[in-house]
Amino acid sequence: MNESRWQTERENRDKEVLARLDGKLKLVEDLVIRVADGLEHGFYLHGEGGIGKSHLVFNTLDREGFPYRTFNSRMSAKGLFRTLQRHPDAVVVLEDMERLTNDKDAQGVLRSALSATQGKSRIVTWITADDPEEFEFRGGLIMTANRPLADLPELRAVESRIAVLRFEVTQEELQAQIRRIAAGGFSHGNRTLDASQCTAIAEHVISECREAGASLNIRLFEKGCKAFLQWEARRSHTHWQDMVGSDVRQALTELQHAQRPLSRRGRLDHHRQIAREIMDATTDRNEQLRMWEARTNGLKKSAFYERCREVRAQRQA
Repeated sequence: MNESRWQTERENRDKEVLARLDGKLKLVEDLVIRVADGLEHGFYLHGEGGIGKSHLVFNTLDREGFPYRTFNSRMSAKGLFRTLQRHPDAVVVLEDMERLTNDKDAQGVLRSALSATQGKSRIVTWITADDPEEFEFRGGLIMTANRPLADLPELRAVESRIAVLRFEVTQEELQAQIRRIAAGGFSHGNRTLDASQCTAIAEHVISECREAGASLNIRLFEKGCKAFLQWEARRSHTHWQDMVGSDVRQALTELQHAQRPLSRRGRLDHHRQIAREIMDATTDRNEQLRMWEARTNGLKKSAFYERCREVRAQRQA
């Protein structure tokens, strides 16, 4: 097959894949709007890191002109109480605060702020011997995370009060999305890269991830663009392609040494996602097993076959 024909077929395939991905993106946007419109009190969005969850949430809120406040890193239960108290009518966005949802005091604040009883005010209280406090929360709460809510009774009560969505993006969808982003160029401060430069970077990142058995994500593409800018300005001793390779290997190492989810359900969900991405990336069985071993730090191939069966069953349901 000549290169021109291959390029045309890939572009046609990317269009099909992007149509499927856009349906997923629109669902996330719809759930964000539902919270901002007050039709839903909360939304918990979780999925692998670097696939654009937070970017999608903020873009939707900005485009629709909804007022919101965002917080990340670390927050205590009392900090959550104070945050909601100070912004009782806003959409509050919490990024990557899985530890907060495991705090029993914070769970109580969340249940009260997200109360689903029709026609009832959402009164949040914090009672101590010296300083009892309460307020009415009328806003919305959006949480983004890499992991699902832990399988605990208190969090199941929170989960039942809000919209919950696992945002799943296949490697094929990420490849097509990154190519689409690359077609628009890249800007960092007053420095820019054109579409042809970004496309070359995107294809190199995709190739490096495939070779290493690493999970592709948008952050790696953005790092690749910055590495190119540094190299182009002659501010690096290392070629930009070698810097991309280093970033990919580091991402793979972090994945291998990441703390596993606490619950059995969480571990299974995590391994199903890995199997799903590998199945989408290649149909070669030897390559699939190599990627599985690299991504799971040597987990048995029998586990890969079992997760594949479960993924196929989910897709057929």
